[in-house]
Amino acid sequence: MITFDVPGIAALGLAQVADLDFTWVELPALVQHSVTVPVHVNVVPGDQAAGRIPDPTVRTELAFLRTQHAKRAAADRMSSGDASGGIAAMRAAGSMLRAAMAAAPAAMRADLSDDLNAIDRLTAEARLGDLSRAAKALSADTSRKSRRRGSAMP
Repeated sequence: MITFDVPGIAALGLAQVADLDFTWVELPALVQHSVTVPVHVNVVPGDQAAGRIPDPTVRTELAFLRTQHAKRAAADRMSSGDASGGIAAMRAAGSMLRAAMAAAPAAMRADLSDDLNAIDRLTAEARLGDLSRAAKALSADTSRKSRRRGSAMP
């Protein structure tokens, strides 16, 4: 998932806001390929935009990814001995997940619930003073969930 800010655009209609350049090497021939994909948005009047409803699947996935980022930050802080910073980062991750749960599609709630349970368990462990273990478990959990992400999506 890629996110970026789009500045205000005065003209209505289709507007190109970015180009994504992808380069890869084809194996076994070792042939390099590149492709540029333009990113467009449809600029609409403010009253029309206000009536649009965000896609709950996209919002839930974004919350999940931001949670994984917060968990990585918490693991880094705990690994360096910053218990309060690590616990605060885990609380922030838990808050993001709780907010996302309300609007999450049913098919995505199990992943969020699993992640929330892990955060709650590891926060309690960190509070008890076992920072190293909590940091390792957080790091492993984040890595595992990032690798398999999308495989169970509808």
